[in-house]
Amino acid sequence: MARFWKRSGHGIRSYYILWQLVAHRAARRLHSEIGFDVVHHVTFANLWLPALARLPGVPFVLGPVGGGPRVPLRLFKEIGVGGVSVEVLRRMAQLASRLNPLVSLTWRHADIVLAQNEETRDALPGSVRARTHVRTNASVDTLPLEPANANRKQLVAVFAGRLVGWKGAGLAIRALHKAPRWQLRIIGSGPRRTMLQGLASSLGVADRVMFVPWLPHPRLLNELRKADALVMPSLREDAGFVAAEARAVGTDVIAFARAGAAAMAALDPLGFHLVPLRSVDESAARIAAALNKIEASSAPPSRAFSVGRIAIDIDRVYVEATREPVMVGAKAES
Repeated sequence: MARFWKRSGHGIRSYYILWQLVAHRAARRLHSEIGFDVVHHVTFANLWLPALARLPGVPFVLGPVGGGPRVPLRLFKEIGVGGVSVEVLRRMAQLASRLNPLVSLTWRHADIVLAQNEETRDALPGSVRARTHVRTNASVDTLPLEPANANRKQLVAVFAGRLVGWKGAGLAIRALHKAPRWQLRIIGSGPRRTMLQGLASSLGVADRVMFVPWLPHPRLLNELRKADALVMPSLREDAGFVAAEARAVGTDVIAFARAGAAAMAALDPLGFHLVPLRSVDESAARIAAALNKIEASSAPPSRAFSVGRIAIDIDRVYVEATREPVMVGAKAES
């Protein structure tokens, strides 16, 4: 009866809690019939929401969850008034969630927590961090490859995402000002499009910036494959699926050395060019410097984010979660 909350998008978190209560009842019934070895809560990937479907006495794995990265205060001017309001409300909601006993119980009862990045791991209480592993949830299946364009006079970078402040498209445009060999294709829609178009004009790079509305997924993959780099200047990205797709088709990724990008680069170091996040001007300059070092996408297609790789990692987590604890002081059997 509460499914209209899910369809409308407004009350979806309330629907999520109710769904978990129903799922918990079903899980208990099935456990009595089958006997589960592990319970793994994977939905919503949000550290700040409770997970209610765990079963007493059954190892419980939570995640990968995100929600730890924040937009640094020094970058607030880059995300606009609306973006600042969203960021402040987001932080207040996280504080309220930290005080929610259901959320605290979720953390406390998890035998293993999978965090999407170091910032999310660090947001957990110290007692929980010891049993937390960093594992991005960015994944991609096998993708078809198309020939990339050759002998272009200008290199092509792609930004793909919502045109909202924290996604950082403005930093990509500012970087273009100091990377004269590059064109930038901004693929996506959002409330900051007009502002971004004005920024490109004011910097004198409008002739090298193309705004493209949302594309069907196959066409987006083709754009990524033909590009020389994906620029992902997000200020608080938990895990960039578009970066996983870019790497799967052999396109280099330029991103900040933090949050989801840093966690992904740990799995695929050859395909990521990480730059430090500083002030607006310095961050843009670092992106430009990374672009200027790239002649064309050079890293081979990566399988680091394949479903098969995830299966191997999750299997290891399940083995660890179900391993019998060693009793302190117990003598080894002869």
